[in-house]
Amino acid sequence: MTKHLPAHSINKLPFILVLAANLLFLSAAYGQQNDIPLQRNCSAMEVLEQQIAKNPARARVLNAIEEQTARFIQKHKGAGLATGIITIPVVVHVVYNNSTQNISDAQIRSQIQVLNEDFRRTNADADNTWSQAADVGIEFKLATHNYMGTSTTGITRTSTSVTSFSKDDAVKFSNRGGRNAWPADSYLNIWVCNLSGNTLGYAQFPGGGPATTDGVVISYKYFGTTGTATAPFNKGRTTTHEVGHWLNLRHIWGDGGCSVDDNVNDTPPSDAPNYGCAIGHSSCGTTDMVQNYMDYSDDACMNLFTAGQKARMQAMFGNGGYRASLLTSRGLGGGGTTTPAPTCTTNEVKLKLVLDNYPTETSWELKASNGSIVAAGGPYSTAVQTINETFCLPDGCYDFVITDAYGDGICCTHGNGNYSLTDASGKVLASSAGSFGATETKNICLGSGGSSTPACTALNFSNYSVSSFADQEGGGTYQVQDNGATLFVSGNTWKQIPFSYTVTANTVLEFEYRSTRMGEVQGISFDNDEKITPETTFRVYGNQNLGIANYDNYSGTSWKKYTIPVGSFFTGNFTKLVFVGDDDRYAQQTSYFRNVKVFEGSCGSTRLADLRTSQQPLVGYQADAVAAGISLYPNPGKDVLHIELAGEKSATAILYNITGKKVWKGRLTENQQLTVDVSALPAGLYTLRSQGESGATYNQKFIKE
Repeated sequence: MTKHLPAHSINKLPFILVLAANLLFLSAAYGQQNDIPLQRNCSAMEVLEQQIAKNPARARVLNAIEEQTARFIQKHKGAGLATGIITIPVVVHVVYNNSTQNISDAQIRSQIQVLNEDFRRTNADADNTWSQAADVGIEFKLATHNYMGTSTTGITRTSTSVTSFSKDDAVKFSNRGGRNAWPADSYLNIWVCNLSGNTLGYAQFPGGGPATTDGVVISYKYFGTTGTATAPFNKGRTTTHEVGHWLNLRHIWGDGGCSVDDNVNDTPPSDAPNYGCAIGHSSCGTTDMVQNYMDYSDDACMNLFTAGQKARMQAMFGNGGYRASLLTSRGLGGGGTTTPAPTCTTNEVKLKLVLDNYPTETSWELKASNGSIVAAGGPYSTAVQTINETFCLPDGCYDFVITDAYGDGICCTHGNGNYSLTDASGKVLASSAGSFGATETKNICLGSGGSSTPACTALNFSNYSVSSFADQEGGGTYQVQDNGATLFVSGNTWKQIPFSYTVTANTVLEFEYRSTRMGEVQGISFDNDEKITPETTFRVYGNQNLGIANYDNYSGTSWKKYTIPVGSFFTGNFTKLVFVGDDDRYAQQTSYFRNVKVFEGSCGSTRLADLRTSQQPLVGYQADAVAAGISLYPNPGKDVLHIELAGEKSATAILYNITGKKVWKGRLTENQQLTVDVSALPAGLYTLRSQGESGATYNQKFIKE
């Protein structure tokens, strides 16, 4: 698709062409316009990709942060926190090689003013073009106390012999000519320096790197609104943009084409950045939100964050949020906005968690017996920190699940982490010396929860965060119906809920099922690793042979009740319950799951003794009739990836890394194997997106070991 450039703006171009235009056009402009970039650019995503390549474990940390963000948004329905304005202590490190680069206090204060206006939507250029524009509810103040507790202006100044800094974070270290960060769990660090390579600024995403490099870097030419601030980037919006990244916002176009998302529901899809002020430009079938702070428009064109972006940023300060420690920072003498601890009228439980030397690997969840998450925390940013949390919990049994992203626990190779759960009297309910692998679960029971028989109540889907299973077929839809009793999935989709459960020989799965359209695989699966496992998937409907087929007997369109003795087929520990609506070819299947129960032994009139079966599981692996779709193997894989197409004559296929960057593209032909060399790719999670000539699309995950 060809796009035309308006006379007074540089409009969107396909991503590769934008890079080429930058290289040719900007190099010609240098020396003629005092090194002023003609287009905005930001290196935050490039830096993130480098950090993941250097440490693939970062990908797991980022996934954990996204899961916490999704839980927060589901709980608050995009409204953000209800505890008042969040105030973030800021320290500005001015690193200068000459007097021009040593910007004034007044210029710094002008930037803080812009941040407050932009994040509170009091900016003078705010308009009503986009109804979803929102007051983010976050403010910024220069720190009044340093990390030693003494008074400060919130500004440091460092003379350096380095003439310019690149994106390698050297400016963040005193021994490399820069200035060391203040503790990232208490301050937003902003470094202002001379940046090379036509870079306006860059930021570190939450969880993207270590605490020693956490913060934002801005060129002295584009910081604030006075002094050295240079048009068209002289209204402080470069810092607004980068702080958006620091609070977990992606570029509004998702750093990809129309199929790549920025993880925000109320920003329109876009296929590339906008430059200048291309108001009214359209892509992906909608009008681009060029006024958004996370696009590449000139400063004077930008004027809003959306309510969806607000929710993502506020999630960083919610329960278990990556930036939540800033709420208790002493950088302003008393910290930011905090919520007073409620008076506990039920069972008080206290968590004490001592972190090891790699806190970004550690996260935890506290789950009720129905699998719903009642509290969560991590990953964290400060090593050897002691985390104290207090919960008020109703009677019942709970699982405390702690996870280490690297898989080596929190003790004892890299520190001496440990944790304990105690009641109000100090009695230890559960504890651990921290020596475990990837995860550890401790069960506690409170009040009468430990002595009474657990009620076999149906799951209320309103209490769960419903998400795509390993991003499998995420294009389908779901609805929670009947006041939470029913989950409806349609199209081509697998949806999961968090569900920590140990399947024993006595475990029973009971549910009612209804469908108005057959797909390929429809049923329920138990899972703990987000890999499709036929041996733990019960298929009740569909025309493909994947999963346990012993109960594949649905017909018609009426409700049918299924009572399955799960323990007769498999046992083990699981963390997710997955509702399968697979329909690659037509994406038209419908599945209703109602009154879903998982229990031990008997429940009401249901007796396990009547259900036990000695029949062998009839497990299918979808090998007999793949109507249409893509096959990947081996998966996980290390050196090569084999891709096969079935049911389409041809298809285009693109492999994306976790940040949405395209790493491979090819064309597939029906029933012909294509082998891709993936040996040079960093370890981590990838998505293969394919589109057949019929228009059908296929999304599959690939794990590179």
